[in-house]
Amino acid sequence: MIRYRKPVAGIERLLSTSTLIYGAPKVGKTTFVSTFPDVLLIECEPGGADYVEGWIAEVGSLDELRNLWQELRARADSNDFPWKLVAIDTIDAVVDWLAEEVALEFGRRDLLGPSVAFGAEWAKLRAAVLACIKQF
Repeated sequence: MIRYRKPVAGIERLLSTSTLIYGAPKVGKTTFVSTFPDVLLIECEPGGADYVEGWIAEVGSLDELRNLWQELRARADSNDFPWKLVAIDTIDAVVDWLAEEVALEFGRRDLLGPSVAFGAEWAKLRAAVLACIKQF
């Protein structure tokens, strides 16, 4: 479910391409992104966006993320899409969810260990992560 929090004054220029903002924990990455006008922040880790204002969509699993994607796609198709920027906070959570799915597909419990470090499992995971980012 998407809920609205009053936006804070911020950056007037939007990024025109996919951009990765990274840094140490608690340095203000989420706060920075929330200052962009008309941003939808997809919160994938509990509490990650508790102290920012704006449009927040909380997801706690890969299924919820996929359901949100369907909702956003339907809204875009009906011209009911008020956002100029969609941000995923954090992509690490999405990678973890996708890694679990890929591991199960290959009959593994996880994707750790030297025997799978550069195998088909990792190639599939990389492709799944890139596809997810491109969707949004």
